Amino acid sequence: MDYLKPFADNLMSFCQKRLGFKRPPRLFYKEDEKNASNILGFTGQYNPGKMEITVFTTGRHPKDILRSIAHELVHHHQNIRGDLNKLGISTDPGYAQKDPHMRKMEKQAYLIGNLLLRDWEDGIKHKHNKEVNIMITEEKYRQQLRKKIRRTIHNLLNESDHEPIPVYEEEEENEASTDQVRVNTPEQEDEIQSSIFAPRLVALNARLMSNWSIGK
Repeated sequence: MDYLKPFADNLMSFCQKRLGFKRPPRLFYKEDEKNASNILGFTGQYNPGKMEITVFTTGRHPKDILRSIAHELVHHHQNIRGDLNKLGISTDPGYAQKDPHMRKMEKQAYLIGNLLLRDWEDGIKHKHNKEVNIMITEEKYRQQLRKKIRRTIHNLLNESDHEPIPVYEEEEENEASTDQVRVNTPEQEDEIQSSIFAPRLVALNARLMSNWSIGK
């Protein structure tokens, strides 16, 4: 259940803040094939004396397990308020139909528990969608910024007060003229590139430092 634990922990923190109880219950996950094979088997239980929640996990959708956790957390809140300590309370079969007080407790658990899960889920989805939208917006901004930088560099490197950047093309292969081709050393190539680009890069830097405005 490692994949479920971060979501369950987050849901429990959310419910604790919403309901307002200070002491959280202990939470246990129980795998039970026999219980899972029973259509009317257990999904979750709350022990008021030990303040423990047990949720059955075998064969269940993770979201349904989270729903059981939210339901039992409402019972935990009722227990802390003292609503489950009244004399004569029984959890024998049929208690939700026979005992008016416990029927009220179950109504609260079903209604509030489901709403808590829904509010928590919608909050998670909204946060995720917001983060995705921010990522898309930032990427569009970066793309626009890169285009503007490229346009600025292109304009500065081709201003009229400088000669156009020469384009050196490789000579076609010709065995007869091979001995006439001059090969520059790495140092000579660096010197050539520096003489061509250095003045323009200096101008580019000056322009960017003095005039650059992202919103321009």
